Amino acid sequence: MLSLIQNEWMKWWTTKKAKIVLALYVVIAVGIIIVAKTNDFEFTRYDYYSLTFVLLTSLLGIITIVFTAEAIGNEVRYDTMKHLLMSPYSRMTIYFSKLIFSILIMLFQFVFIAAIVY
Repeated sequence: MLSLIQNEWMKWWTTKKAKIVLALYVVIAVGIIIVAKTNDFEFTRYDYYSLTFVLLTSLLGIITIVFTAEAIGNEVRYDTMKHLLMSPYSRMTIYFSKLIFSILIMLFQFVFIAAIVY
């Protein structure tokens, strides 16, 4: 099952979407700082942390749903699900590994968001 999760990781990381999403998190965090500085908002450090963290974690939920749907949808779309089902893994193992992969990606993005904000 670890090989299935590694396979999903390689497929996710080689797409442009993954890098675009991580760059989007950085752009939003920097954008909030720029808007606050140019409009002379009196942001305390706590206000910045809370606003940025809430905004980015709300995006995290939406993006995680999209990545999870794509993990299964792309297998069916590109007919690679047939190849996976011919492997020695059961259908439940394949779907469970995709679920674990989605959870790991969500946690990775959460840690990335926390690192950006702090």
